[in-house]
Amino acid sequence: MEEPRGSVGVRRVLVVAFQTGRHADGGLESLTQLLERYEDVEVTVMTQAVTAKNERWRSKDYRVIVRTWDDLAFRRARWSWRRAWQYFSWNAAAAWQAWTDGVEIAHVNDPLALWHVAVGLRLLGVPVVFNIRDTKARVSRREVWKWRAAFHLTQAQIVLSWEMRNYWSRVLAVAGRRMAAVYSIVDPHRMRPASAARRRELRERMGFPDGFVIGYVASFSEKKAQLRFIEAVGPAWLRSSPASHVCFLGDFNPESDSYAAVCARRVRELGLVSRFAFKGYVAQPETWYPAFDVVLVATQNEGLARCMIESLASGTPVVSFDVCSAREILETGDCGRVVEQGDYAGLVATLTRLQDDEPERERLGQNATALATRLFSPAANVGKYLEIYHAVVGAGQVA
Repeated sequence: MEEPRGSVGVRRVLVVAFQTGRHADGGLESLTQLLERYEDVEVTVMTQAVTAKNERWRSKDYRVIVRTWDDLAFRRARWSWRRAWQYFSWNAAAAWQAWTDGVEIAHVNDPLALWHVAVGLRLLGVPVVFNIRDTKARVSRREVWKWRAAFHLTQAQIVLSWEMRNYWSRVLAVAGRRMAAVYSIVDPHRMRPASAARRRELRERMGFPDGFVIGYVASFSEKKAQLRFIEAVGPAWLRSSPASHVCFLGDFNPESDSYAAVCARRVRELGLVSRFAFKGYVAQPETWYPAFDVVLVATQNEGLARCMIESLASGTPVVSFDVCSAREILETGDCGRVVEQGDYAGLVATLTRLQDDEPERERLGQNATALATRLFSPAANVGKYLEIYHAVVGAGQVA
């Protein structure tokens, strides 16, 4: 594999990333895969939680600073002395860390982290790059002003596709000259197509040797919309496709998560237990993607769904609602199908057509692999991040 280009002059970077606590966190995984490929760059990571990601960062000899807090109490506090003090202390700590480490630039991976560090860093004179990894189904006027403030507080914003760039430029009514579109990376050694024999072995292992198998890869939440899918598609799919299965991968904890519990109960009530399987989080999704016939993205909103790009790299076509980046990736690359948001009847019809057309699935899968090689190259996209750092440090904005 081609090695990423050099650091283009930037040597010390402060990365700030807040963690959700879920095992399946596409944005954090994308950041981690990026950091694992930096060469000749000294990285300090600031975060608020202790997870397995911390050890992956430390394995690169990066310094990891953990400042924990009671996240639930913070979110409930709204504006109180506790919340104000937390903003102040985090901004002060970030500025101190940047000063003591001689940081040239800061890379902030999510909006909550941005407000905890960006003011202190800017007062110190450290430029900030903001990774925007999501879109919103609805943006209120109050949120627009908040996002505009974030836009003007940072020297550059990195989004995950050109469609995302157009979305945020339109929503915020700002020029896109400081907003760069860089696709996420996918490890081609992990995510790759399987031979026919290997695919049969994987399907046997996952418990679905026969029939049409759909993968729904996402942590359970209202945004990911598993419940709406179960209720809207389950009965119709049961009637129209008696030999099919839906396999849910992602954090699934019905004992402690009320949303997951409702999803499990509805599957039982609808008589779909033998057809809908909850597999929970899996540490090696590369052993699952090639076994699926199709991967489904039926969520409410996305930036660039990580399950989409990993599926494509594995040679598995994707059927998606019209979330951000879906048309740009799936239609341009002719490697999947896009259905209007919320059109579950259209979703069933699309899945049925692909179920009955194996040659078409194979063609889409071949296109998917070629597209992933071209767009999600680790070497090329790591190089783009480093070039953006250099452009910001040297000129104050992305050219």
